[in-house]
Amino acid sequence: MDLKDIAAVSGKSGLYKVIKPTRTGLILETLDEVKGKLIAGATNKVSLLNEISVFTTGEEVSASLATVLVNIHKKYGNSIPVDSKASNNELFDFLAQALPEFDREKVYPSDIKKLVTWYGILTKHAPEKFTEEEPKVEELKETAPPASKKTAAKKDEAETTPKEETKEAKTEKPKAKKEKSANVDATTAEEDATKKPRATKQTTKK
Repeated sequence: MDLKDIAAVSGKSGLYKVIKPTRTGLILETLDEVKGKLIAGATNKVSLLNEISVFTTGEEVSASLATVLVNIHKKYGNSIPVDSKASNNELFDFLAQALPEFDREKVYPSDIKKLVTWYGILTKHAPEKFTEEEPKVEELKETAPPASKKTAAKKDEAETTPKEETKEAKTEKPKAKKEKSANVDATTAEEDATKKPRATKQTTKK
């Protein structure tokens, strides 16, 4: 259940749909038949429903509002047995059916009344929210296209080719140096062979 585009404004009744952000706030639209516009600025406290949670006494400190709403819908459907005028005991019993581990010391009757009001608005004006489900991680993994063998082969070739070339280059360089040295020695030997020995001047003693 995705509630990131539904908001509540402090001091105002009802729920609002987030239209778009502005430089100083948000443009909201009432979630009813009127579709009235509201520009919420810095002075308005806007709370997105996906950021609201209910205190619990279990291992988890709180449960998301989306979880609570879905549980209520599974239990009662669109018609719930209480309204905002119900007694405190009736309200607590109602919430206990959807969230047995809710913290009775931290969750007040006024909070449950607000929850009841929001539930009525959502089932009437945004019923699709109760059928929206976020994709599971496993489903995303299954639908992700696998890497093709051709791509993998190119990757392997790119990784191995430079190493092989470097190895060959290293083995060829000493040979070239050795051949060059042999050529220089042969040329020097040929030059020495073609040179005529200088005649030595002999001196005789008188």
